[in-house]
Amino acid sequence: MKVGKLIHTITFYRTKYIDNGNGTGSNELIELRKVKCSIEDITYKDIQQGKRKDLERTLKVHTHYFKEFDTKGMMAKINRENDIYEVINMENVSYKNIECIFTIKKLVNNKKADNRE
Repeated sequence: MKVGKLIHTITFYRTKYIDNGNGTGSNELIELRKVKCSIEDITYKDIQQGKRKDLERTLKVHTHYFKEFDTKGMMAKINRENDIYEVINMENVSYKNIECIFTIKKLVNNKKADNRE
């Protein structure tokens, strides 16, 4: 991984359930770490090879390893974008704790249907 290719910034989050005290609650994003990365769009590459048939945006993210990345159920947000991505796969390159490759998938935003009024 060349440092000169780390031109994007991505923030990794974990979700935490916050109880309102009356039996209801919501999930909030808690920031884990903001890092520099390189991003490769693999959405159409997988479709052309016949691996997938859906059109959900899928990205491959290369970054340095941090111990916070061992958290299960992580989410990610690319800076200057409003989209939230789910971490599908994390690969620790050669298990040396130096470089990570994440595969992330864009989550579908269901709030647009509620704002029609």
